Amino acid sequence: QLSTQKEELTAQISTMVLANQEKSSASEKVPNTSNELKEVQNPEFWHHPNTYAMNSNSDMMTLADITPRIHTVSFRTKRRSTRTHHNNYLNPAHYVPSNTSVRAVVLGGADADASVNGQSKNNGVMLFKFLEDGTLPNGARSRLRGCRVSANSYGDISSERAFATLYRLSCAHPGQPIIDKEVTGWVFFNGKVGIKGKPLMRDNKVMTWAGVSGALSGIAQAAQYAQSVQAIGPYGATSVVPSSQIAPFAAYGGASKAADTLSAYYVKRAEQYHPVIQVGSGNVVTVVFKDGFYLEPDEDKSQHAMNQVKAEEEAQRLIAANHEGNSTDMNFTVPPEVLGKIDHANSLSANLTGVLR
Repeated sequence: QLSTQKEELTAQISTMVLANQEKSSASEKVPNTSNELKEVQNPEFWHHPNTYAMNSNSDMMTLADITPRIHTVSFRTKRRSTRTHHNNYLNPAHYVPSNTSVRAVVLGGADADASVNGQSKNNGVMLFKFLEDGTLPNGARSRLRGCRVSANSYGDISSERAFATLYRLSCAHPGQPIIDKEVTGWVFFNGKVGIKGKPLMRDNKVMTWAGVSGALSGIAQAAQYAQSVQAIGPYGATSVVPSSQIAPFAAYGGASKAADTLSAYYVKRAEQYHPVIQVGSGNVVTVVFKDGFYLEPDEDKSQHAMNQVKAEEEAQRLIAANHEGNSTDMNFTVPPEVLGKIDHANSLSANLTGVLR
């Protein structure tokens, strides 16, 4: 038995020695890692858990010689949109910029003056009504439906068109202040500036009579000269009217003067009978504004309206105060005994009146 126990003990010792040798050989193969390397963050970024996040030389050997996996991360910066806060009144609800177009109908036509001085006179009055809201640049809309605009006009006989220049705009939207202000612009018809109309010449007869009067003046003047005779004397030739031709000479002279006056009259009348371009109502046109304007009442009109409102409020306040003062003065109380005496006197007077009856 002792020999058997000795053999078992020897086998256990040899087993322990072999295990110790294996542990020592394993410790020599795997170097000791430093404390800094043991605290590696984000180990999922590397190939193997035994791969270190930093290189360190120990015994002239590189502890981490494996190339780490590189993860590429891309970022797309979000573009920050900067919004500009414009003036509240610089929007289509309050301001109509230049080159705004509105479709309109002619309510009041005109016979546009197409004479030589017609453009300088520019006295033909026209009236337009807007059929829709204004179309601003970039497709925006402005509240111009139903507004009216007046215009002056003149005609051009060569193009047979009446040219209108805008004068005043008026709008009366429900629940909003009335707008009445001066504007500038043009009127287009069928894609061209100016409204196509019918030319009318009325000076034909007048010019004919002016020509006839001028011819009669010349004939009378020639007949007047025919009544004189040439007298040759020492000082040359002179025209002499014989005594027998004095009456015809005077008559022809008067006729010549009258014909001259009549010709001048017809010429002036022909200037009044200038050509016109007839434009009737009902034509659909396009109004284009030349200058921008605010869809608000003018400052002077707004101030006047505010002053009127303040004056009315002040008058109402004074009337109310006066009424309260009067009601306070008349509000007195009568003692009960006095009221009883008054009732007793009234009853006595009623009884006496019944007895007398």
